[in-house]
Amino acid sequence: MIKELAKLPDVRFTSDSAEPPASAVTPDAPTLDQAKAAAIRDLVDGSPATASRTVAFHFGFTPDRVSGGERVERVTFRATDPTALPATLELAADSVCTAVGFTETAGALLRRDAIASPTADLEHGRLADGLYCVGWFRRGPVGTIPANRADARTVADAIIADVEAALHTSPQLIKETR
Repeated sequence: MIKELAKLPDVRFTSDSAEPPASAVTPDAPTLDQAKAAAIRDLVDGSPATASRTVAFHFGFTPDRVSGGERVERVTFRATDPTALPATLELAADSVCTAVGFTETAGALLRRDAIASPTADLEHGRLADGLYCVGWFRRGPVGTIPANRADARTVADAIIADVEAALHTSPQLIKETR
């Protein structure tokens, strides 16, 4: 996804660090972490020195608070490492988009367990005949955008297999689809 950002026209990319912090590096995937760090370095190094828009990467911070008067004016982040300096980072902002997670609750309007049939197969995203789910609704609140893409592909393959199986077992469906 980072490589895709390089295709944006008239955007300069900066980073406060040449490497993601140690807290972002997973010990079981050092090669992947190195590839991520290299992709960010390449993005920053390959972007124009000046542009009408700038995207700045700040590693090692987590959102702490959103503040402002009648509207959002700034977001304050705190360092994930308590010994890090600076301990906080404050950025001017006029909008905040969140993608912080998903948790099913008993009172939710849409709950997987309320619509899944006894024959549900969550491994393939099937909730019931003709009803499927993907992403966090299928797996729970884990995974990134690439994981969700792979998940969507898995479920799409299951849908295709189900449609093909139905076409082979029901000659009437073949006539109706022509």
